[in-house]
Amino acid sequence: MYIIIAGHSAFAEELARLSLAKSTRNKVVLLVRDKDEALRIGSEIDSAIVVNGDATEPETFDDLNLNKCDIFVAATDSDKANVLSGIYAKSEGAKKIFVKIDEPEANPILKKLGFVPISPDLFAARSVELMLTRPAVNDLVSIGVGQFDMVEVKAKDTKLVGMKLGDAEGNHFNAIATYFEGKYDFANDRKIKAEDTLILLIVSGREKEAEKEYH
Repeated sequence: MYIIIAGHSAFAEELARLSLAKSTRNKVVLLVRDKDEALRIGSEIDSAIVVNGDATEPETFDDLNLNKCDIFVAATDSDKANVLSGIYAKSEGAKKIFVKIDEPEANPILKKLGFVPISPDLFAARSVELMLTRPAVNDLVSIGVGQFDMVEVKAKDTKLVGMKLGDAEGNHFNAIATYFEGKYDFANDRKIKAEDTLILLIVSGREKEAEKEYH
């Protein structure tokens, strides 16, 4: 996949550092407005190509081939800039648009435009990474506005080790996958091992209750 992350924010930088960009199947470009910051981040991150440019200026994208972009993530610190760059990316042919937004009131409009609104915190970055790399998950979770949140926990830190994946559930959570050595497993009869990372669906707003159930 060809992925463009537009903007320098904690969210954007964290997303660029994640394994989303480390996959050899993905080409990831991180667009940073400030030249000094672009140089700094470029020296620290080897999983993405860092480009100096303003996400609100169309000429910035002249050499980025938006028409070939599979996923465009608008992730500056400005809601206005994110919406504008998302609209432009869509007009130029980017296939799927994610827009970081601080004002949840804008979510219905963004959805009408065909965008996916995302929460600006670092946890959301990890959830987005999973959603992008496992598209079927998008049917279950709408980040920031859905009925569920998605978290990853080390199996060894839970009481779920030894259970079958299909049996690992509570009133406020369901285990939907294991992750180990770069591979996801969704099989219900897959036995959970201590070295696994677990992907859990948590009822939104019930994180503390869920944690008590699986710890």
